[in-house]
Amino acid sequence: MHREQVCRSPWIQCDDTTLDVQDPSRAPEIRTGHLWVHRGELGEVVYDFTWSRNRDGPLKMLAGYRGYLQVDAAPAYDDVFRQYPGIIEVGCWAHARRYFKEALPSAAVACAQALALIGQLYRIERAASDRQLDAPARQRVRQEQARPMLEKLQAYLKEQQGAALPKSPLAAAIGYALRNWIALTRYVEDGRLKIDNNGAEQALRPIVLGRKNWSFAGSEAAAHRTALLCSLVQTCKHLQINPLVYLRDVIERVSTHPARLVQELTPRQWKRLWHDSRAQAAASTGPRSLGDACSVVYEIRSEKRQCISCQREAELVRCADVEPLWTQNLT
Repeated sequence: MHREQVCRSPWIQCDDTTLDVQDPSRAPEIRTGHLWVHRGELGEVVYDFTWSRNRDGPLKMLAGYRGYLQVDAAPAYDDVFRQYPGIIEVGCWAHARRYFKEALPSAAVACAQALALIGQLYRIERAASDRQLDAPARQRVRQEQARPMLEKLQAYLKEQQGAALPKSPLAAAIGYALRNWIALTRYVEDGRLKIDNNGAEQALRPIVLGRKNWSFAGSEAAAHRTALLCSLVQTCKHLQINPLVYLRDVIERVSTHPARLVQELTPRQWKRLWHDSRAQAAASTGPRSLGDACSVVYEIRSEKRQCISCQREAELVRCADVEPLWTQNLT
């Protein structure tokens, strides 16, 4: 269900990172798997675990999807674009820029010029964001300002390509940009698209930091559970929901919640129902006690449940510190 919400997005950002998993049936016991992230336009995030970094993971997750897929040009995605013609590739300028930064020590002048032109593209995006332009207006700005800059950059890279040593870092940077030029410039065609894939990379940051603390997943099943929990927690963060409050409530009600209404337990629908209940509470005469307020706020589909905090006021205060939205109407 959560995956379906991501696949409704007009664009999806995708990236992956490694995850060590304990497997006693093999030697060595610690194997390296891969955790994939898929991030939609509205903030939903879905993680998926696979053993190999090949086409199988993206093909399974993106089956039936039609829209834009923003990736870093890894070979694992090639079959996705071949087998699913409804998926359109969008490149990542952050990856292209990274190649030129790595080549800077060995080709300072050429890389500095390329980085300056790429920086101009990012300045156009920041200016559009500062003006809070909608998608059509952003597209017009990109066509008027970014496209001429891209043409200038392409001409410069082709000029430098002949002078760069074949196996030099500069040649690798130029080769990456020119090979993926159509995908890299596709963002100017639609104002909804992003210039880079940084959103997916940021969604992987908790995994990268977490590996330093928990080292590895205890089994393949634990790796899949990690992907599931990370999907819910990171989506809650994007939607400004307190993950602890959300998970405790859903775990308490999931066994009795009607199966036909299971979508109500996804973070976005859960938040919407919370807002609806808060509006109903505001329209009433107002609760007379903290416990009354909690039961009103927790009303979902005529099912009343006691708030996890109404018995322990100290916990309610902590929730208010973490997520003011949770308690701003509980007075």
